Amino acid sequence: MISEQVSLNQQVEMAKNEAVTKADFNTFDAFRIFDIDNLGTVTALDMKHGLQDIGVHVTHEDVILFFERHDKDRDGRLDYREFAEALTPEDPYYATMLGRRPGSHQRINVYRKDDVFGYPTSQAFKSLLRTMISTEGASEATRQNLQRNPFFDTNEAFR
Repeated sequence: MISEQVSLNQQVEMAKNEAVTKADFNTFDAFRIFDIDNLGTVTALDMKHGLQDIGVHVTHEDVILFFERHDKDRDGRLDYREFAEALTPEDPYYATMLGRRPGSHQRINVYRKDDVFGYPTSQAFKSLLRTMISTEGASEATRQNLQRNPFFDTNEAFR
């Protein structure tokens, strides 16, 4: 199970790196796709609607799992910092590359919200989101399996 989790995390990292290699990808424009009211925060419902608008269909439970992982202050909202951290690769080279990119300040298209990105970037961004969300689902399934096993002790496993 641990190797499965490592593999899932590697998939997320590769998807993050792939998105960052697209010159027009930036976290500011990605955040604006979901922050439709320009409040500086995104709720789980905002995220679900934004994902649907760009063609990434997920359940509300999937979005809640994503929030449980990335909502660091547990206020039920992702602010820009939390959202940007979620999309930022662990690799310092790619993280720095992404951190230096400003937003385009291009208006969000009401009909195609991911239009702020070129087609290849839009596809990489959708792939990243799908990978991140499916990984959260797989991680939750593993956690539930371990909780049902009366013989599994987390402390003992790490010792």
